[in-house]
Amino acid sequence: MKFNFNSTGSIESTIDSIAAIMTTNASDGSIMKKEGPVKGQCLKGMITVTARHKAGVTCNRESTVKYAFYASSIHPTRLGSVAIYADDLSSILTAIRRTKSFFGFPVTNVAVEYGRRPFLDVTLSHQV
Repeated sequence: MKFNFNSTGSIESTIDSIAAIMTTNASDGSIMKKEGPVKGQCLKGMITVTARHKAGVTCNRESTVKYAFYASSIHPTRLGSVAIYADDLSSILTAIRRTKSFFGFPVTNVAVEYGRRPFLDVTLSHQV
């Protein structure tokens, strides 16, 4: 599914659409948690996906990926960037660089940044 940047939908509805795709594509045993915006902060929403990787009957490994969504500084009503926190950033970085997109959004830049912990900073392109 691709998104249209020229749509009149809000950032929150765009995040809802991304969450719906994540839910549809989630593997068995995955848990997805969506959080809305926090008043007074630039964070517009967050999605956390926890996947349980099973070996036989027991759960031997769990991985969590967090997606933090931010508005564009140029178009504040549109999604502008996503910070991705995960243990395995390299495979996500490779996938985004290979496809040059994030859930159908064209990507202008993707880079590893360092804060409290390393994360991917994904800058989305806006087609006007």
